[in-house]
Amino acid sequence: MPTEADLENDNLVRAYHTTFGSHDAQAVLTDLVNFCCAAETSFHPDPAVLARNEGRREVWLRIIKYSSLMPQQAVEMQSHFVQGLKNRVNDQARRIEALLSGEDDG
Repeated sequence: MPTEADLENDNLVRAYHTTFGSHDAQAVLTDLVNFCCAAETSFHPDPAVLARNEGRREVWLRIIKYSSLMPQQAVEMQSHFVQGLKNRVNDQARRIEALLSGEDDG
């Protein structure tokens, strides 16, 4: 027979799944991948920053755990975020090259 704690946990899991299982939630989760250090190391030489980063990462892991998001879905979100970063870096590099080329022509 389920205990009261089991029922509360089931309700919590259902609430997380409802909240983070929607299509609109995907944009929020993609943002949280960055904010919660889910796609990169949380290490920082400053212990206070490291502690903050680890706290954020703990939030991400809790969302994944309770929302019933499949690990592969989480990996895909992280990969999507990393690819977006790479694209932005490449765009910035092209802009810098264009600026430098324009300065060299002047």
